[in-house]
This record gives sequence, C-alpha cells and structure tokens, in this order.
Amino acid sequence: MRFKATLLLALVFAGLGLYLFLIEFPKEQKKEAEEEKASRVFSFSFKEVSGLIVRYLNMDEISLTKGGDGKWRMTRPMETPASRTLINKIIGLTGSLEFKRVTEEKPVELRSFGLDPPQILISLKFPDHEEQLLIGDDAPASPAYYIKKGHEARVLLVDHEMDDLKHSLEEERSVKAWRKKEIAEVAFNKLKTIRMVYGDRAFTLTREDNEWWLREPLHALADRLTVNGLIQTIFSLTAEDFIDDRKTQEQKKFGPPKITMTLSGESQNQNVKFYRQAQEKKGDDRFYAVSDPDEPIYILKGNGFDNMMQKDLYALRDKAVLNIQRSAIQEVRIQTGPDSFSLFKKDDGWRMDDQRTEADKEKVAKLLDDLDLMKAQKFLDDNPNDLSIYGLAEPQRQITFYNKDKELLGKLLLGKDQGDMIYAKSDSQPSVILVKKSILDAIRSKAQFVKKS
Repeated sequence: MRFKATLLLALVFAGLGLYLFLIEFPKEQKKEAEEEKASRVFSFSFKEVSGLIVRYLNMDEISLTKGGDGKWRMTRPMETPASRTLINKIIGLTGSLEFKRVTEEKPVELRSFGLDPPQILISLKFPDHEEQLLIGDDAPASPAYYIKKGHEARVLLVDHEMDDLKHSLEEERSVKAWRKKEIAEVAFNKLKTIRMVYGDRAFTLTREDNEWWLREPLHALADRLTVNGLIQTIFSLTAEDFIDDRKTQEQKKFGPPKITMTLSGESQNQNVKFYRQAQEKKGDDRFYAVSDPDEPIYILKGNGFDNMMQKDLYALRDKAVLNIQRSAIQEVRIQTGPDSFSLFKKDDGWRMDDQRTEADKEKVAKLLDDLDLMKAQKFLDDNPNDLSIYGLAEPQRQITFYNKDKELLGKLLLGKDQGDMIYAKSDSQPSVILVKKSILDAIRSKAQFVKKS
C-alpha cells in the first residue's frame, strides 16, 4: 500500500515537472522576449544598414556610406575611408538601445529635454527607408538621458552606462575619430595567407585547417605562438594621424619600404608598405603605412613596427623536434650503435623487451617528457642529401616510436657532437638541427631503465 502511495506521488511530481517544462517555462520565456522587444527603440538587422549620418550640435555633419564591397567611406565633411570599428560599434549600440520608461507621450515642446535642437542626431539609412534618433540632455537627479525616435512624438528615458550609445558618441566627437585607422582590412577569421618581404628576405605563411605552415622560403610547420603574436600585432595596428596632401612627394622622402605585407583572405587581398625614417629624436617611434592609392598615408606609433621586423625564419619555424601524440606511443625502441632494446607500454606501466622485466615507469615518463619538450636550437641543412657529414648516416643513437599496431609514429636520429649540442634529424623536421647534448644522458644504456627491486 505504501509503495502505491509513493509511486502515485512520484507520478504527480513528474507530471508537475513536465507541465512546468513544456507549458510554464516557455510561456515565461515568451513573455520576457515580448517585454524586451517592447522596450527596444529600434528593430533592424545590422546588415541592412547602408548609411549613417551623425550630427553633433554646432559641428559639421559626418556622413558615412557603405559600398558594395562592404567597406565604409566618409563622404562629408571630407572624402576618405571610414572606421569600420567605430561604425559597427555605434550601429550595434543603436540597434540594442532599450528605454527605461516613457517620459512624455505628447510633449508640448522638446527644448526642455535637450531635443530641440538635439545634442546628437543619428540617421540610419536603409535601402528603402531612413530611421532617426535624437539624443538629448541628461535627466536631472537621474543616471539617465532623454531620447526621441524620429517619427514618434513621445520622449523616452534611457539609462546611462559606461559604454552606452551617448557615452560612446561623445567620446568620438571629431571628424578624425570617424576616419579609418585600422590597417588590416582582411577579416581576422578569414585570413589565409601572410607574406612579409624585408628587402631581399621574404617568407610566406599559410593557414591550413587549424595549423600555420611556412611555404616560403621552405615548407615547414610554423610556430603557433609566434604566428599568433604576429597576427595580433598586424590586427592591432591603428593610425594615430594621417597625411592627406602631397602624398606622392611625402612617400618619396621615405625611401624604399622596410616591410611589404600582403594579406589574403577567402576573396580579398591587401598590400601594405611600411616605412620608417631615421629617428629625428630619441624615443621617436613613428612609422608609416601606405595601402590603397585612394587612402591617406597612415602615421602609426608604438612597437608594432619592431614586432614585425623582429620575425625571422628561426622564430617563425616550429621548433618541436617530435610531433607525436603522447597517448599513441606503445613502444619506444632505442638503438645505440649495434645494440638496441625496446620499452613496451603495459597497462599503466612499462616493460622491457623480454615482456617480463618491469621498466622504471618514472624514468620512461621522464624520457618521454624530455623528448616531448625538446626544441631545435638551430636549423642547419634543409632537405640534406648527405647525412654522413653530421654523423646521421650511422647515428650514435636512434629512437623509434610505434603505436599498438606496430605502425611507425616517428624517428629521431642523433649524430655527431657539436660542443654542448648534437646534430639531430627527425621525421617532423625537414632540416638537420642542433639539439642539447644532455638528451644522451637519458638513453645511455638498457640497464638504466630496469626497475630496481
């Protein structure tokens, strides 16, 4: 009897939970969505906006237009590329603007709200219509300000926030603020190729899946952290000022470019030349960028130029000697001259090649750690024809890795000594490299891996 009562109670609770999940929760979510939509000042798709006009009180109108290529240009008070970053921010903040409450439905006059004339007026242009927003004074004794939608009579109250629409517009109260300052135009997530030319030295990086590869002057895996740092530098380059007049004459003063950069995306290519004049005074960190002939010469400041100049082939190459997934290694075969022995993975430990003698798990783990962290200290001969020069035709040591199916995962050859380093060659590196000689201490003999009883 007690079991039936418990079962009945469980069914009641299950039914109640199902009712809440299927009926009440969706109803509440729909109500919240409707309330949020009702408090929105505008409802439009970001991609639909084809033009933007900003009028500050007692200032010239700033008129901006989006071209068919998606690029923004300022058309008034001057003709020049416009800042996509600032434009996207203002359009985004305008589209997400929510009002706190309606101050007056049908105000007799707008002057008392700072809306006649408005402190700032925004016009959003669409293919078939235009929307306007009037931004007025701050409300007295309240962290809010007045706004009015162009065709509506009512005055609305909007909360002030640190990064709200009015705050952002007032921060950028100049024509210069709306000019294009970003140097890189290829979309960050669509970047496929970077080519950098330094006089007679050049390299090309190409992204394939989630990895960056060097394609010029050789084919090799690139160092992920170094490339990410280079990309971050490129996409953070922003102009401090502009040279609009006598551009050809000014460019001639610079001499040949120090860096020529080509960025390629899915359907976009961009060429930028960077110049640096002899420093006129200590601490002068100015440099210049020239891209499209229709654009100004961009004046930049900071360490971005030095960060790009410091990239060399060694810095850009992946320096990992072995690129083997650690969990896939089931056998490590170590050859010293004519002698060789193997270490086999067994459950959570390791065994020697007789399959009975237990290997020292900590020593094997340390060896694998050392090999995993081993870096090329120097790259020497790319795609060498004669390995005997480096003692790699008959190496001092050879370490080979296999998976559970006895398939080869990778191989490392260690050759002649070179001071405190040693010549090496692996399947992961096309070049002969130098690595630290200390690796030899970890693979002196078979006996060192036998677990002591």
